[in-house]
Amino acid sequence: MSLLVAVILVVVSAGAAVAVLMGGRWRRRTPGQHPIPPVGWTAWSPGAAPDATTSSPDLRPARRDHEASAVSVTAGAKLGSGGQGQIYEIVGDPDRVLKAFLVPIPAAKDNLDAVLGALDRVAENLRSLPITLCWPERAVTKENYLLGYVMRRIQSPFYFTSSRGLLSKRLLRELQYAVPRRSAFEMPVVKPNEILELVRLVARFLDAMHRQDLVYGDISWTNFTFALDPIRLCVHDFDSTRCLGGDAFTAQPPLDTIDWDDPDARDASVATLDSDRYKFALLAYRMLIAKDLHSRLDPGGAVAAAASEVLPSSDLQHLWRRAAGPLGTRPQLVEWLRALA
Repeated sequence: MSLLVAVILVVVSAGAAVAVLMGGRWRRRTPGQHPIPPVGWTAWSPGAAPDATTSSPDLRPARRDHEASAVSVTAGAKLGSGGQGQIYEIVGDPDRVLKAFLVPIPAAKDNLDAVLGALDRVAENLRSLPITLCWPERAVTKENYLLGYVMRRIQSPFYFTSSRGLLSKRLLRELQYAVPRRSAFEMPVVKPNEILELVRLVARFLDAMHRQDLVYGDISWTNFTFALDPIRLCVHDFDSTRCLGGDAFTAQPPLDTIDWDDPDARDASVATLDSDRYKFALLAYRMLIAKDLHSRLDPGGAVAAAASEVLPSSDLQHLWRRAAGPLGTRPQLVEWLRALA
């Protein structure tokens, strides 16, 4: 038995809570959270032959005013993978993709319905803004397990081609690429006023979420992409989203991307509105003040830099001071929107 296997067995037998690094995120997890995949999973899995002994999973409608008949999902080519699941094309629907979880999740129907319904209202409220939501439109369920969900596909304007000599690669234009920095590959050129507009759009998205009593939960560079000429924002990865009073959409514990944790909420059992507010303040500080990917809030530095021409209001100084404070004192998104107007 290798030393690594022995260590794993010791930890499991002790029943200790562990922190697992998944796709750049630290997730607090306790033993027993991963169930055995239910019968019928292979019948739905991409490329699997139909299984006559099991029924197809339900494709649940996002809108709750009526129930649609159960339909099957036909997955096509694999597009990518991460720590929690894999992304597939959907045969017959080029505008949407299927996210299939690596391990089926025991889903609470009430939480699932509440989150999907509230996200539907958020999408409606943001319809007039240049914000695209790749949110869970329909959930794929089987025997009270969440197998995955259907979401809008990220469209081509949110990609760019980066090149160096004869080498080139197509990348999602993640929000990190709006922060100027040196790179061996060609980077998007984003003007200061465009960076400010992107921060405003993130604030508008989060404000719309909070108005529906929804916590987004996992603010990070990779969960927002943008387009240029004109500026547009795309939001994806809603796996940590929850309604106040309920669990996350995926029934998972809070996820914190590395360098995006709230220092006052590291032991929280659920993501909170207050942590969303802290993480937005951190994003705005990194994009508008520090102009790097990893800085922590420095209210003193923000006060000195907030007099620059790109920032429209001296009220931002006070907001950053409050954002660096304890839980329950962070500014709401509507306050940021007024200061950034």
